[in-house]
Amino acid sequence: MSHRALVTLPPILTERVTNTLLFVGMKEAILALPGFPAPLTYTARSYELRSIKDKGLCLFATADFDTGDLIICERPLFVSTVVHPFSLRPGDPSANDAIVELLSRMCEYDRLMFYVLHNCKGNDRPREQGIIDTNAINIGALPGYDGACGAVCMESSRINHSCTPNVISRWDLLAFTMEIRALTPIRKGEEITMSYLELDEAAPRATRRRELKEKYNFFCTCPSCSLTGAAGKASNVRRATIQRLQETSYDDDELEKWINDASAPEDKITKACLFVLDMMEKEKYFNEKVWAVRSQRLCKAYCAMEKLEEAKKSAIQAAKIWKALAGNDGGWLAVAEAPQKTKYWGLRTKKIREAKRAKAQEA
Repeated sequence: MSHRALVTLPPILTERVTNTLLFVGMKEAILALPGFPAPLTYTARSYELRSIKDKGLCLFATADFDTGDLIICERPLFVSTVVHPFSLRPGDPSANDAIVELLSRMCEYDRLMFYVLHNCKGNDRPREQGIIDTNAINIGALPGYDGACGAVCMESSRINHSCTPNVISRWDLLAFTMEIRALTPIRKGEEITMSYLELDEAAPRATRRRELKEKYNFFCTCPSCSLTGAAGKASNVRRATIQRLQETSYDDDELEKWINDASAPEDKITKACLFVLDMMEKEKYFNEKVWAVRSQRLCKAYCAMEKLEEAKKSAIQAAKIWKALAGNDGGWLAVAEAPQKTKYWGLRTKKIREAKRAKAQEA
């Protein structure tokens, strides 16, 4: 694919028309998706913009949110291929002309909302590209193109960065909407923050600050980056440890071995899972893969030991985590309702009983 097209996807009901700059053929691939277009999920506006000295406009919660709660769901102002930088081809003088043409198709209000967004690039590039490079949220690949794509949103793009974010973005392709969900519990009056980091969120503070300065021209002073001395070193160690855990196996072999080894410590799996989950909680860095797998493994272990209340509690937490990452509970609320119905229920206790009977017979 070597050419892009100015594309306006059809509006869904009376919602915003999202203007898109896509490669030829992508519009057809998107429109051919089964179930497209899906309706937008409406949410109560439970946040507000406030101006903070040295930070500009910030989003603050006006209600309490729990992990997984949907805070914002909106159709973007603009979607295009390639997140950084947004250009047709490097050095192509017509790139910004194409973007300006696309913006001219917006309604007056949407166009105004686009141009009031922050531009951290100054005079390094045309204003429109600067706004896009500053505010686009990575939405991954779109049908017909395997590369990165990004969306500029009226509300979501105003969320400030933190290396300890309390929300996460999720792209709903069928509804063509940006979802912002709570990553951790958020209290009324608390600032809503997300991570802008792309290369490695587990990187040391100096590396994170360098990336943010190069891409967004600010010096990060988030709670994690503000740590000094021993606390700062401990933070770097925690992030490096979590990153290493991501590279380990994530099948259930370890769990199965523990279940079938009656001599293994009873708390071997639960202790390991709780240690990792507690470490992420302390660091406020929730690696998606590690976070999801460890929370689910914890629940399975409690089920295997027939610990009903612990299984219910961990299943509810797994459902919240799954909802934050995938937009649904992943079936874990059903587990919380009846842990006894899972395939893991009682497997560990059964194995221990069998081992005790065998030992008694030998005696």
